[in-house]
Amino acid sequence: MRNEKIEKGKYMKKFFGLLILIFILTISLLSFIAYNFLTDISYMEGFKTTPPSTTKISKKIIKIGVVSRYSPSLIYDGYQPIIDYLNENTNYYFELVLSKNYHETVSKLKNKEIDLAFLGDMVFIANRKKLNLIPVVCPVNKEGKPYLRVVLITKDDSQINNFCDLNGKKLALPSESSFSFKWGILKTKKCGIQVKIKKFNFHHTVVLQVLNGVCAAGVVREYVAEEFKEKGIKLADFSPPIPSPPLVALSSTDKQIIKEVRKKLLKFKGIKNSNRLIDKEFYYGFTIPEKSLYLKFENYLKKNGIVYEK
Repeated sequence: MRNEKIEKGKYMKKFFGLLILIFILTISLLSFIAYNFLTDISYMEGFKTTPPSTTKISKKIIKIGVVSRYSPSLIYDGYQPIIDYLNENTNYYFELVLSKNYHETVSKLKNKEIDLAFLGDMVFIANRKKLNLIPVVCPVNKEGKPYLRVVLITKDDSQINNFCDLNGKKLALPSESSFSFKWGILKTKKCGIQVKIKKFNFHHTVVLQVLNGVCAAGVVREYVAEEFKEKGIKLADFSPPIPSPPLVALSSTDKQIIKEVRKKLLKFKGIKNSNRLIDKEFYYGFTIPEKSLYLKFENYLKKNGIVYEK
């Protein structure tokens, strides 16, 4: 009888152990699927918004290029309210055209496959003269200024408080074309430390790498980091203010299109104008950037030896 109880106990331990293993594997698989869904854009190449047929027929179509800094679902949620606003308030019908990177967007703009594009500030500076680009508008922050910052992030229980604490650790960085990437490299060089750089396409992927403990720290835009402060992310170090990335057009673009887009977006107040999700970059609306804004930033890049042209 005693032997039977022992054998039964062993059986139950194995049984529950197997259940726990199955549970862990299931959770891991679901997490992996969710992670890949959020970060993979390959299936969205050439993605465009689907227009209501009645609206599209009566209006000229204007295509706005946007880079996949986030997953396609986040891009759609973040930008579509602006597109809808323009469709409702202008004489044109606007579509989003998603590209895999900034260089693809620039190429589409150059070849006039798109009419307007949201470009990163460094990409705009690098192509401003070559393509004769003009900034139509750029987003403002909560103070109403056309600036943003990028930040060094860590887990909230980390002892890392600045770049110099990263010696021998892994640092996650987004696109090499971004200021976030360049600033991260610049700061580690100034500290004279050795770090292992891990590159990712999206800012949100960088955050996930830090949260999951794959990398000790990462660099992303401040408003992206703010989304995760309550989920275990600490904002450890900040860049100087840099210009907001502009919506641009070729100088040869129809002036009436530029005029109407500019006029309507200057009236757009993200939080008030939309009942839906919207990219936090656009929460506080837009302004017309002064020419000196990007010239000062260009001088900062040159002064710090940051290469922005390829």
